[in-house]
Amino acid sequence: MLKSPRMKIEEDVLKHLYLELGLTAKEIAEKYNGYAAHNIKYYLRQYGLVNNKYKINHVLSEIQKDLIIGSALGDGGFDYRNDSTSLNVSHAENQKSYCQMKFELIKDICNHRELRFKDRSNEKDGHKRQSQFTFNTKYIVAMNEFYKMSRYDLMDNLNSNSMMIWLLDDGHKYEPRGKNKNSSYELSVGRFTLAEVAYAQKIINDKFNLNTGLKYNEKWKNPQYTITFDVEQSYLLSQIISNCEMGYIAKESMSYKLIDTIHINRITQNYKVVQEMMSRSIS
Repeated sequence: MLKSPRMKIEEDVLKHLYLELGLTAKEIAEKYNGYAAHNIKYYLRQYGLVNNKYKINHVLSEIQKDLIIGSALGDGGFDYRNDSTSLNVSHAENQKSYCQMKFELIKDICNHRELRFKDRSNEKDGHKRQSQFTFNTKYIVAMNEFYKMSRYDLMDNLNSNSMMIWLLDDGHKYEPRGKNKNSSYELSVGRFTLAEVAYAQKIINDKFNLNTGLKYNEKWKNPQYTITFDVEQSYLLSQIISNCEMGYIAKESMSYKLIDTIHINRITQNYKVVQEMMSRSIS
């Protein structure tokens, strides 16, 4: 068992540094000459502050809530323990800037001050694994409501910010082929049930006035549902996520997924969006 250091740190001081300011044991130790992180941890355990930190009464900002909802529908995951929840996010090495911009929005409740790198190049399981950048939040009570939400609940709370995160996480920009010189979106929802997919399509239509299709075949060995958007709807969706409050993330870190224009051809000549664009250019 670790022995207590000679000089005692009072409980109210540690409460302020550890709970209110959110400093780690190592960061607190740096403020006190002669103390190591294990000395600080000794007192945190003595005062019962370690478990209390899991119950810190943090109030999430609206932007943080949008990030959490979008990540929960996309690539993020939750971990629940000690009556509190942590959000875990990871992205491929080539998406570091995207992961970094997410991290900046929520790092005030993270256990570390920068992204962590996970080298997966030496993993030998028959798959080519991409190395990743990751971050995770502290375990906080304020996150519990999102952990307890079903996918239906998450989609009920969807807005343009969280839709942007969901699309950037799980969306694919289908590049043009053949005579059609336009791009379109597909949104992977392989983890969803068919009922959840149908609800997602309804929500996207109700909230963003976008029509969608569905790529699915019951004869597939491992059916993977994919929500599809035609060229016009994809262009509109790109405008929605570009112009939302968090749109700078898409523009600065994932611009290759944005659709900035529609090329007029036989396939697109009847699209209302194209007609509106043409009328604005003429006027």
